[in-house]
Amino acid sequence: MKLYNLILITALSFFAIYTSAQNTVTFQVDMSTVDSSTFTTPEVNGNFNGWCGSCASMTDANGDNIWDITMDLANGSYEFKFSADNWNIEENLDSSLSCVALGFDSLGVLGFVNRELKLLSDTIIDVCWESCNACVYGCTDPIACNF
Repeated sequence: MKLYNLILITALSFFAIYTSAQNTVTFQVDMSTVDSSTFTTPEVNGNFNGWCGSCASMTDANGDNIWDITMDLANGSYEFKFSADNWNIEENLDSSLSCVALGFDSLGVLGFVNRELKLLSDTIIDVCWESCNACVYGCTDPIACNF
């Protein structure tokens, strides 16, 4: 019986460690496509922080208009989006984008479009505002440029 208990405790401990693995996630959003007079400080909001507004404010230490924040999150699926100044502005994501999660109300009407993150390891998310991809400079065709 003691051996059984030891095996069970070891297995449960391994499961707890594996399922609560922490990953370093860096969120980067290029704000160069956004009128700088419409925001002061971008933030990342999601179900990992209760869509809290300005509690996850981003910084732009080198002044290149690419704002970032790094945090630790457990393995799992998350929804998030970028906003600024405590939701004064927020991304208006196209529902056809490959990086979005769609939410529907009880009548089947589209209620929200958020970014989707399936996290299994350390990750860097590097995107242009309202895009699934990094900004492509000098390209003016959204389809050809893959924004």
